[in-house]
Amino acid sequence: MMRSRTFAAIAVGVLLGTLCVSIAREQPAAAYGPSYCSGYRWNVKTGQDPQANQVNLASVTPTTVGFLTSLPAQPSLPDNSRLAPTELTQYQITGTIVDYQLQHDNDYHVVIQDNSSSNVMITEIPDPACVPSSSPFSAMAANARSVFTANTATAIGSTVAIKGVGFFDNNTLTSNVAPNKIELHPVLDINFNPGSPPPTNYFTMNAAPSSVSVAQGNSSTTAISTQVTSGSSQSVSLSASGLPAGATASFSPNPVNSGQGSTMTVSASASTPTGTYTVNVKGTGTSTTYTTSMSLTVIAGNDFSLNSSPNSLTVPQGLSGTTTITSAVTNGSAQTVSLSASGLPAGATASFNPSSITVGANSTMTITSSTSTPVGDDYPVSVTATGPFATHTTSVSLGVDHAPRYWMVATDGGVFAFGNAGFYGSMGGHPLNKPIVGMAATPDGGGYWLVASDGGIFGFGDAGFYGSMGGRPLNKPIVGMASTFDGGGYWLVASDGGIFTFGDARFFGSTGAIHLNQPIVGMSSTPVGGGYWLVASDGGIFSFGDAGFFGSTGAKHLNQPIVGMASTVDGGGYWLVASDGGIFAFGDAPFAGSTGGQPLNKPIVGMASSFDGGGYWLVASDGGIFAFGDAGFAGSKGGQPLNAPMTEMAAA
Repeated sequence: MMRSRTFAAIAVGVLLGTLCVSIAREQPAAAYGPSYCSGYRWNVKTGQDPQANQVNLASVTPTTVGFLTSLPAQPSLPDNSRLAPTELTQYQITGTIVDYQLQHDNDYHVVIQDNSSSNVMITEIPDPACVPSSSPFSAMAANARSVFTANTATAIGSTVAIKGVGFFDNNTLTSNVAPNKIELHPVLDINFNPGSPPPTNYFTMNAAPSSVSVAQGNSSTTAISTQVTSGSSQSVSLSASGLPAGATASFSPNPVNSGQGSTMTVSASASTPTGTYTVNVKGTGTSTTYTTSMSLTVIAGNDFSLNSSPNSLTVPQGLSGTTTITSAVTNGSAQTVSLSASGLPAGATASFNPSSITVGANSTMTITSSTSTPVGDDYPVSVTATGPFATHTTSVSLGVDHAPRYWMVATDGGVFAFGNAGFYGSMGGHPLNKPIVGMAATPDGGGYWLVASDGGIFGFGDAGFYGSMGGRPLNKPIVGMASTFDGGGYWLVASDGGIFTFGDARFFGSTGAIHLNQPIVGMSSTPVGGGYWLVASDGGIFSFGDAGFFGSTGAKHLNQPIVGMASTVDGGGYWLVASDGGIFAFGDAPFAGSTGGQPLNKPIVGMASSFDGGGYWLVASDGGIFAFGDAGFAGSKGGQPLNAPMTEMAAA
């Protein structure tokens, strides 16, 4: 008996010394009660933190000192919140009191040792004066304090059953403190006559996340984890109760061995009532049973609509175009969806800004084609919005035009090629009898003709020479030209409307012997070469052959004179352009914009239509290019030094 008392005295002495070290390092916090009521994570210790009410005091998890001290240490300890699940759990351990000490904060530090091992840990019984009545632990902690105080004389060496809340401290002791610094704080019950020990094999369960939302007609998952808290692993069958009507729960795998996890899938039918429900997940083991709960919120089935504006888009080869993808909530609430596109032709790509949106917002889709993307009128591009609850698709009709290619010519015969247009030669740097006044491209874009005011013709590339008026007497100077649909001929027009035909270009009439209010300034031919239009500087139109008359600005007041024209691809209309960039559209020629009313560095001198007639380019005398409609901008000479001013342009 004497040896036993001596050992106890030595143990107490060592423990007391080490416990004092931890006290010196505790950090004070805002306190309730007397001045000594303070310490590290004090609110969590005494149940004054916001999560204290989440501790399930109606449930007790039997465990051992060995199990609790084997839990992973926590690298970061929040001052005023709990570390789930340990600090939200009430545990019960049965062991021997090997020491206790009344601390500076008037807590009893009670050291408990497993009956079957050398594992020890600290449990703390707070002073009731330090635990406010608002704490859910107040009454139980006060009762535990009273029981312990009544048994202090015989406490050391007693076997007790202690209930308390898991707590990670910042204690720096190197002995008799758990390696992971876990404690039970506060102790909520202490029984000095525990009787028979509880069953050996225990487990607990948790759901993460513990709150799950599911939309009607959809499903959601949560992870069910099990932990062995005492003894050995056992087989556990999982089930759920409390589900709303029309909802089901399944587990994979099921059953599990305690210590393993399972995925719980909750599926709601389209008719499952909306609302928040408490679902109990029960684990039935071979030795014990455990139940944990989770919150299930059923929300209205989220759905949405998807559209594009515009829903058709034409992009020239090598260039890009945009459309706006719009979305709207049709049921439930907004969800975040990711956007993608399919059905693009070879060499074309699609991007979205932003690439994911919350339904109700818009995104800009940019389709970029390469120079090798095949030309086509109607590529069906599918835009898909994929969300967690629904997926929808809208279609965009994509047209791919030939790469923009245009040329401009200066009065000295200098030629400048842009986009996919090839450079085939020029008269720049060569002496000319008269200045260049116009140009026309061959149908395949493989060449072009230049015409001088004396009717001299200069052909380049695959543009054949079929004759000219160079060296012949003219009543009036030449002001423009047009080629036939097959490139086998061309017309020249003089300022009096005189027409001169070459190659397979046929003569359909002229204004050469007619009095004109204003001189002719340009011409354009019909698609099959069966006619042509002449335009005067007042916008008067003169139609010949199969060229239909669709209107003019003759006899109308103009801010600036007309300087050129272009016809649509089907010959059902035409545009006139004034020197200020004003555009006048007739027939089926669409108005796609103009520079009328805008300041220009230099006047407009010519125009050309895009490949499919959905747009047009204007060229100024300084080489500035203005693109409208589906006419892609491929460059200009604006702002660059020129030897001579521009006089005309052509496209193919």
